[in-house]
Amino acid sequence: MAKSKEYSPPKVSRWYRFDWQYAADISKVTSLQTASFIIVVVPLALQFRLDLPANLWLMWLSAVFFVLSLVIMNLWGPKFVREYRDYGQYSSRNHSHRWIVWEFYNNVTLLSGWKTIIEETLHKGISFYADTQLAYCEYKCAPLFAHSDSTNELQLHYPENVDRDIYLPISFYGKRVILMLQEDDPKLKEKEKELFWILYSQAAKEKEVARKFYWASIYISIFLSFSTIIHNVIKVLPTIWSYISTSPQ
Repeated sequence: MAKSKEYSPPKVSRWYRFDWQYAADISKVTSLQTASFIIVVVPLALQFRLDLPANLWLMWLSAVFFVLSLVIMNLWGPKFVREYRDYGQYSSRNHSHRWIVWEFYNNVTLLSGWKTIIEETLHKGISFYADTQLAYCEYKCAPLFAHSDSTNELQLHYPENVDRDIYLPISFYGKRVILMLQEDDPKLKEKEKELFWILYSQAAKEKEVARKFYWASIYISIFLSFSTIIHNVIKVLPTIWSYISTSPQ
């Protein structure tokens, strides 16, 4: 029987500000229309053989890299992170407690670290080995595996609603595990919040290569924007100095 490695609690990287949630914040700035306009107008100006100033070319390149970062975000940024900035935003939509389990089921296997996440739910008491539950929990949980034999691998089965509770059966290296959220659980809100953050934290640090390309595009865009500003300042300095030097004392 295959065994999972010893559980190790996840650690927060010192580079967490380069995770997807911060990338999503930057991508929501209202500069897309301006960037798109610059990208379109500059090539059109070339058709009329206009002599374009250097600062306009810098702005054009900055716009190109900004739009490139948005493309990366929308193609590779985890959907769960793009939809919810944090638990407060998720909570404001007033979902049923069952909704986060469906979000978990639909998103977790898309993540490279999803097997570790399952172990984390066990460690934090959101999921349980089926044979360790109280009798009434076993009665509800056991039928969920009736048509899905437990295997020696890690596998998620389809969630089941029982009354107003929800159960997610998991085949966990030859054992049966149930992730559950029950309406009458006094710790329901805490478990719902914890399940959100378990999923969110892993999603935010996924796809490291795409994240690096995203931040590279953003910083290049910022650098070119500042270069445009500096170019404009240098360009007007002689005029300002001339005005100051010739003005009456």
